[in-house]
Formats: sequence, structure tokens, C-alpha cells
Amino acid sequence: MNSATTQARSLETLRSAFAFVCPREHAQKLADAGLITAADVERHSWRDPIGAIVIASDLAVAGLTIEDVSAAVEHYTATAAKVTAYPIKGTGLVEFLTPEPGFFVEAKGYRAGPAGP
Repeated sequence: MNSATTQARSLETLRSAFAFVCPREHAQKLADAGLITAADVERHSWRDPIGAIVIASDLAVAGLTIEDVSAAVEHYTATAAKVTAYPIKGTGLVEFLTPEPGFFVEAKGYRAGPAGP
């Protein structure tokens, strides 16, 4: 692969990984499930603080790692992600019969970081 291809792959990896923790993306999933309104979605931005559940098997299906997610948070928000591994019992959208391996990802978000409001 040439450097342009590598860079494009890297940017696509960052975009895909950030979608797992992006506050706006999460709000849209909740709205799609009928749990919040479109107006609620509009109040959320990718710049908001991050607090997201990430299921390890979902990352694997997407061809990503939790390290990709951490790198994406840093890339898009200029803040570090705090990642805590623990069994996930549910996502707010579904409850699991048995806990799934996963992570809780937290970050201050773009607005609270050095990149500014």
C-alpha cells in the first residue's frame, strides 16, 4: 500500500471507531429505537462528553479494536479516552441473557478539551 492508501485506511478506521462512541451517533440509535425524539437527537453533538458502552464482539465484527476507539477519541476530540473493561449486561437498547465482554469508554469531549468549543 502506498502512503495515500494507508492514510485513507487510517482515516476510515478512525471514522468507524469513533462511530462506536460518538454522542450524536448514540442519540440517533436511541431515536431509531423510539426511545428519544428527533429533537433530543438535535441536542447532541460529536463534541459532547463521551460515555459509551462498547461490546467487544461488535468491534470484532467491524474489524476494529478498543485501541482504534481510543485513537479515534483522541483524534476527534483532542482528549484522552478512559477505557474500563467489564462484562456488559445490556446497552439500554437490549438486555443480554449472559454478560458480554466489553468496555466503558469515557472522555471529556471536544468542547472540554484543548481544541476548544
